[in-house]
Amino acid sequence: MNERLVWVLGLDIAWMPKNPSGAVLLLLDREKLRVTLELGAWLRTHNQVLKMLQTLPDPSKSVCAIDAPLLPRGIPKLRPVDQALLQELWPYRIGVLPPRSVDLEKVLDVLERIGLTRYPWPPFQVPSLLEVYPQWVSVGIWRRSLIYKQRGLPASGRREAIRRIRQDLQRILSQRFRVGANLIQWLRMPVENVPVRRLVDETDALLCALVPLWLHAGLGIRTIPRHPQKGEPYIITLWEEQEV
Repeated sequence: MNERLVWVLGLDIAWMPKNPSGAVLLLLDREKLRVTLELGAWLRTHNQVLKMLQTLPDPSKSVCAIDAPLLPRGIPKLRPVDQALLQELWPYRIGVLPPRSVDLEKVLDVLERIGLTRYPWPPFQVPSLLEVYPQWVSVGIWRRSLIYKQRGLPASGRREAIRRIRQDLQRILSQRFRVGANLIQWLRMPVENVPVRRLVDETDALLCALVPLWLHAGLGIRTIPRHPQKGEPYIITLWEEQEV
């Protein structure tokens, strides 16, 4: 992959068409290791997601990391890749849902129509469509589940958890990239008067976007399965080495 500029879209897609989704679009300059924010949005329906996808600046230089199984609707149980991920995440008390309730055909069709490939082979090419999972990204960074996903946590607690996570992500990004002022401003955005669901969806979308960002900057990643085979699904995350 030789492109200097890569558009990175993180998409926390709602599993049902009438529910809201989070989207974050970043532009990575691989030569200067500079990353800027082009879009941070809360999209109320799949139709709004479709309209956004059709305005991607350059699909031929784009990677979309999506929090969803990249399969047709109707898979009744956990796939082998889901079972492997569940085994990886079980020590962190993180579950994995089967894809049977997903209704993403239109979104996936548009992504493929503009040139993105599901489970590209060899992996990690541009353009491509990658399956990711924000909870696994959290494990890759902090070795824990996302605090704002905890059941029973009040809205104030979830807002504070998201504020701290965004603050930490600014620090982590700034250690590895030249971060544009617009992305810093977005990460520092006050959370008090923003709907909690929007904060969750957009933060999940950002965590999705970090995966191809790390990949195409040559930073650490992991896959499930560890050694993907051609034609089989795989899930990818970034992986930060912990300080001893």
